[in-house]
Amino acid sequence: MTQSAMPNPVALYQAAVIRAKSVVGGVSASQLGNPTPCEKWSVQDLLDHILGGLSVQISVMTDGAEKAPDAAANSLATYEAGTSKVVEVTNIPGMMEKQLQSPFGPITGAPWMMGSFMDTLIHTWDLAKATGQNTDMDPALAEACYAAFAPQIEQFRGPETFGPAVEVTGTASIQDKPTGDHGSAGVGQPTACASPGRRTTGWRLTPRRPRR
Repeated sequence: MTQSAMPNPVALYQAAVIRAKSVVGGVSASQLGNPTPCEKWSVQDLLDHILGGLSVQISVMTDGAEKAPDAAANSLATYEAGTSKVVEVTNIPGMMEKQLQSPFGPITGAPWMMGSFMDTLIHTWDLAKATGQNTDMDPALAEACYAAFAPQIEQFRGPETFGPAVEVTGTASIQDKPTGDHGSAGVGQPTACASPGRRTTGWRLTPRRPRR
């Protein structure tokens, strides 16, 4: 997807963060050891990834000059402060066109923030699933995620990133399509974990019969 054809990545990210805040705030201390859809990751590991990733997002956009605010009293407060800082940095004039050096190679600001949006959307599902919360995605956000990453998912699939695609039916919901493409253990189970939290499933472009 070209940058000119890309939907507003900051608006998508902010919309995904609204839901993520609710899910992060809904995690109890007793659930931190629960397994997640990310292979090898517990809820605590997933939270660490979500919160720690905020500093990576900010550092990449500011050439290492800034990072997320220090940890607050609880995970939700830390997440709220970090995501607010991410949005603040994205509003720097020219940030979406700026050439960045990410851990994955050179990238401009707009696709970098699309990746941040996807990561937020998918990991919110992971966390909700692992802690017994509502896993419904906003259909518009699921559609945007699928449209942006379905054409390029195969280049990222590997033993430490996305697992094999999970087949879904032709009548699958838009949520099932991106989650199946990223490789879930069943319909509606997304997968987008970075090492060492490889998802156990992946992203398929051709809808087929579900595999459980």
